[in-house]
Amino acid sequence: MAPPKVLYEINCAAWLDDLAARLRRPVSLDTVPDRCWAEIADLGADAVWLMGVWERSPVAAGIARRHPAFAADRAALPWADKQDVCGSAYAVRSWRVDPRFGGDAALATARIALERHRLGLWLDWIPNHVAPDHPWVRWAVPGGEGVEGLRVDGRVVASGKDPFFPAWPDTVQLDLNHPELRAAAGEQLARLARQCDGVRCDMAMLALKDVFARTWGDRPSSASHLGYWPEVLGAARRHATSFGTIAESYWGRGNDLLNQGFDSAYDKDLYDALRQGDAAAVRDRAHGSACAVRFLENHDEPRCASAFPEPRRRAAAVVVATLPGTWLFNSGQEHGQRMRVPVTLAKGGREPLDADERARWRTLTRLRRLPAMRDGDWRMLETTGWPDNQSCRDLLVWAWEGGGQRLLCIVNWSDRRSQGLVHHGWGRTRFSEVRDGCVFERDEVYVDLEPWGSHIWLT
Repeated sequence: MAPPKVLYEINCAAWLDDLAARLRRPVSLDTVPDRCWAEIADLGADAVWLMGVWERSPVAAGIARRHPAFAADRAALPWADKQDVCGSAYAVRSWRVDPRFGGDAALATARIALERHRLGLWLDWIPNHVAPDHPWVRWAVPGGEGVEGLRVDGRVVASGKDPFFPAWPDTVQLDLNHPELRAAAGEQLARLARQCDGVRCDMAMLALKDVFARTWGDRPSSASHLGYWPEVLGAARRHATSFGTIAESYWGRGNDLLNQGFDSAYDKDLYDALRQGDAAAVRDRAHGSACAVRFLENHDEPRCASAFPEPRRRAAAVVVATLPGTWLFNSGQEHGQRMRVPVTLAKGGREPLDADERARWRTLTRLRRLPAMRDGDWRMLETTGWPDNQSCRDLLVWAWEGGGQRLLCIVNWSDRRSQGLVHHGWGRTRFSEVRDGCVFERDEVYVDLEPWGSHIWLT
């Protein structure tokens, strides 16, 4: 299945709580007003990722209410109290929809509503760890000296972790080498895939054979000759053939995961360049892969309205909007919301809705429905300057061509005014600016852009 062009992420617990506050009534997945799904479709999304839909663990919630590692989560929302700590969305007790969201039947109803608006449904798959009260704890990595862990059913087991950070104390690390665990995972993933159109796989690189071995040494079972992902994805696809897969991936391991069966993978390198880098760094990481998942925020990252100063945020939005691949778009981003709600809480951010801000984002998200971006080819373009003015090096320039259209994108990725000649190779061309409708005709394009300014021209 082709990855979505715009995947709209919803923190299920926070979003339903925000809706309930606005509507002044309880809301579950089957009682979401139809206009809410319609607004997401109108924004330009073609799929919704319901993040954190699976059953939360009361044991994990108890750990999150008292463990020092979760102190910041508990204090994140002034109106949330200890009872609003419902347990992490990634400390899963079972692969059933949480009853507070309406259960499996409510998810099925929501999927029908999404289909009416031509929206796909994506869900989480979490390979690495489970909650302490999940049945798969019997396949846990053993704990012991030098390993952060907890006691479950009379034995010490390791807590889930990646190799560079402290363990997640509310989770149990699974032995991904264990043949029975792999068989159960393949069967469960196949069942899950029949409930949705695609799965986003949490921390997928932790299941790569070399990463898992480096993290856990000889504690797990002996490794199979076949990696976790080829075996589990292969088993699931024998029973559910049409679901898509996205790998959450860091440390430059995206291509490895694509080679092991994923349809697309996170492009964290581009995000880091947009947060920290100059134009050369962004240009180096801006590529034409349709398998890349780009984002300016998600539930793990700060809200882009607080992470990116203005007008740099506007420039970053144009970059992500006009590159190939999937745009992972976080709920509330379109309203300029600034509060990142922890995944352990059952409360939302209760921030206001901003219609003007939404209209600006809608212009960008809907670009991906244009024939040029939907059916065309992407290419990076060159710019030239003058001996005494090389500010053209700060210009990011690329084009889409296809479906009877051409789209030209130019971004000044700097805090100074930048000039240059853009060589598009189309001859004399009539352009219109997407955002204000201004029309002009030119052979070559001379650009003189203010700091962090941009052009999006359609022909």
